[in-house]
Amino acid sequence: MEINITGHQVEIGTALQDYSKEKTRALVAKYFAHAIDAHIIFEKRKAFFHAEIKVHERTKKYAIADAEDTDIYKAFDAALHKIDTQLRRYKAKLVNKHNKV
Repeated sequence: MEINITGHQVEIGTALQDYSKEKTRALVAKYFAHAIDAHIIFEKRKAFFHAEIKVHERTKKYAIADAEDTDIYKAFDAALHKIDTQLRRYKAKLVNKHNKV
């Protein structure tokens, strides 16, 4: 899975890149083995950091979540938690759809 990280008006260091790639890859692999790509955008907005995550799954499903916080890592973790909820619900929906008789 390809993961792109972009920073708007904020400097993205290697520690943040490694942290976000590792967490995103582990989360997406938990639900979908063949996700296509993910895009993570970090942005500085006044006193807050804004993190947005977009995950593209092979069935052309996009999961998009964003969050804001004063700490960039907390903003990313909050957005990742939202993505986790979306992917879990989507996976359950697929499993239920295929198990119906």
